[in-house]
Amino acid sequence: MGIALVVAVIAPLIGRPVLRRWNREVAWARLPWLAVLQDFTAVSVLTGAVLGTLSHVWLDSLRGCLNIAIARAVDTLF
Repeated sequence: MGIALVVAVIAPLIGRPVLRRWNREVAWARLPWLAVLQDFTAVSVLTGAVLGTLSHVWLDSLRGCLNIAIARAVDTLF
């Protein structure tokens, strides 16, 4: 969960400038329905960081299991 806390601290620092740029581009292109709010709540940042970290770990472990299963299947062919 330490990684999730680091992500929660860094995400607003990176996200605000990106969203500011996005909103400027959207305004220039005259597509106001694509503009998004630039404020981040603590709940949304922490939820995204924790869920993103847990899903990343889960998907990495799933990929590792699939690699092992494929290696065992190929090994029995030879």
